[in-house]
Amino acid sequence: MNNQNQQHNILWQRLAEELDKGTPLVRGINAIARELDDTDLQKALADAKDNVCNGDTFSGALAKLPAQFSHAVVAMVQGGEAAGALEAACHRLADGFSDGVFTVPGEPVGTTPSLRSWQLFEQLVGTG
Repeated sequence: MNNQNQQHNILWQRLAEELDKGTPLVRGINAIARELDDTDLQKALADAKDNVCNGDTFSGALAKLPAQFSHAVVAMVQGGEAAGALEAACHRLADGFSDGVFTVPGEPVGTTPSLRSWQLFEQLVGTG
């Protein structure tokens, strides 16, 4: 896993942990951003936090940052929000980045597109 994908893995794992503890989303984003090494991801999180504070949903805020957050990631977050299970979506995203199912935009997903598509489907529907 390259450093950018590793940083995203850390982001989603830590955000899931913070939400599991009952930490408010904005406070969790602030804490996690300080832990990351990737300054581009830190900036993206700051922008997302500002957009959430200005009334956007978290998924809507991430959708405004396509260089850091793919459509698949935004869709997973949006599904978590709609189901009232954002922490579960964050856990699945962390697992997906760890397994190579999710990647930072512009990074290759894998050498077996049909397998990766199936893994993405499993992540989205929760069967994996």
